[in-house]
Amino acid sequence: LGIVVALLACLPRTSSAIPVFARKYGFNCTMCHSSYPRLNDFGVRFRNNGYLLPGHGAIEKTILESPTPLALRTGAGYVFDEFKNVPGAPFQRGFQVVGLDILSAGLLSRKIGYMLIFVPGITEAPGLAGQDASLELANLVFREIGGSPVSLRAGRFEPAYAAFSPKRRLSDSPYEIYNYSFPAGPKFSDTQTGLELRCGTRGPMRAVAGLIQGSGTNRSSDNPQDGYLRLEGVLGAGEGQTVGQRIGLVGYLGRARPDASVGAPNDDAQSFRRYGVDASRNATSV
Repeated sequence: LGIVVALLACLPRTSSAIPVFARKYGFNCTMCHSSYPRLNDFGVRFRNNGYLLPGHGAIEKTILESPTPLALRTGAGYVFDEFKNVPGAPFQRGFQVVGLDILSAGLLSRKIGYMLIFVPGITEAPGLAGQDASLELANLVFREIGGSPVSLRAGRFEPAYAAFSPKRRLSDSPYEIYNYSFPAGPKFSDTQTGLELRCGTRGPMRAVAGLIQGSGTNRSSDNPQDGYLRLEGVLGAGEGQTVGQRIGLVGYLGRARPDASVGAPNDDAQSFRRYGVDASRNATSV
């Protein structure tokens, strides 16, 4: 088994993060990622620009002029779970296919981009991990509204208040704070549905404001009451991902129905606030 794994690891192969972009442009994953799934500076600009290559607006192709923007993404590996000193605890050992996503992304027009990630429901079976059906991402990006450096993202997306994307993490520990919340409250690691306005993509100062649905305890009859504002500055070239230094401030105001265990009835919506500061420091050695 060890020899087979070593041989497979040595075989030359190509890889891509979002296959539809790699197929459209002929890029590999390092064009937009420093180490998959973490975005590099070019990848951040590409995403914020509505999935259009910066500086190529006049020659960019829409989904009607380019290959079909549809792809499947999955992963496979060896799973070993064992719990000792726990009577009746389940354990498993063996190869397993883990997760399946259906992705589509591209341009509907020169000024409108979109991203869709659907996770189909799969029943757990031998060699196949089960998963619940969900719409992880589904959003439109309207770029350069009225010729200004302002863009609008609408739908289900990963909000900009998460300075370090939980979806593109390389390890667990730096992102654990995004999973903390009051009982039944919204987590920063969750994607959200709403609107997000971004301003200042052409200069060192950026501002992002959003209005989102918020906590899952809110009812469909409730008006969206969660809002956030993020301000950030970048010193030097880049976006503060792999080049340049970035510092940001974020504020979040919302309402939710906390769990009854904290002493509030489930029918009473309570207001809450979150504030944070973040920074990224990149150093280059020669």
